[in-house]
Amino acid sequence: MWLRQGEGPPWTPTDPLWSGPDGGDEPFELNTMSQRDRADIVHVSGNRRYALQSGTSYDPQPVDVRRLALTSLGGWLDVHGEWTPPISITSLIGWVYILVREPYRVGDRIRIGEALGDVIDVDYLDTTLWEVGGQHLSGFHPSGRVIKFPNANVLNQPVYNYSWPLFPYIWNEIRFQVAYNADLEFISKTMKEVAEQEVGEAMMKQVAVFREILAQTPVNHLEVQERPVVLFRVSDNTWLEAIVRYLVHPKEAGRVKSRLIVELLERLNAEPDRVLFPRDSAR
Repeated sequence: MWLRQGEGPPWTPTDPLWSGPDGGDEPFELNTMSQRDRADIVHVSGNRRYALQSGTSYDPQPVDVRRLALTSLGGWLDVHGEWTPPISITSLIGWVYILVREPYRVGDRIRIGEALGDVIDVDYLDTTLWEVGGQHLSGFHPSGRVIKFPNANVLNQPVYNYSWPLFPYIWNEIRFQVAYNADLEFISKTMKEVAEQEVGEAMMKQVAVFREILAQTPVNHLEVQERPVVLFRVSDNTWLEAIVRYLVHPKEAGRVKSRLIVELLERLNAEPDRVLFPRDSAR
């Protein structure tokens, strides 16, 4: 900020911090800073000559600037009171952030706030998603609805990107309830075999990439398995949960899970005395 010699009206430390674009004392809105605005700020923060010329004591004070936006439309400066930039300006800043930092791109599947879907357009003011799931559907099937949100949202909400270019995959799980006295070794072996037939080879390649990425971070990657794994957990009711965990592309998650469920049930139901699924009143 600068002030030409002699620019601006006469000033004393008792003057308001600035006059505002219309002579008031509100923060700037859609106006660039006027001659008087620049004069006020420069005098307050750096006019040491005033003390010499007037013979009074005056110590210039720094101007506490909380927000500053400079655009082709003008300048916004917040130095007193509460000020919220116009939504169009914050969305424009959000758009620049999206271009530079790439939290998502067109084609990515993301979640931001309560919105989940595939990015189909990024404008300078808003982002458009093709919704996946939603209140009327379970799973990850497109709902047929479109979601729009201002780009300003990326500045104050976390963005979950399921299509990260370096590793566009997610872990998924299928759970079955079995009895405590079921043949757990047989269940584990069967579930692994079925899952490996579906995703095994592709998963090995994907995990190799994932390990390379983790090797460059402080994250512990020793427990990352190359093939589907089966875990057992105690359920909230009186049964055990048999869980098979595997890696899949997010846009294939629903189809892969459906195929696996059918194949797993076919294999496990072939040995009911060893699996011991809940039945009838024994649920």
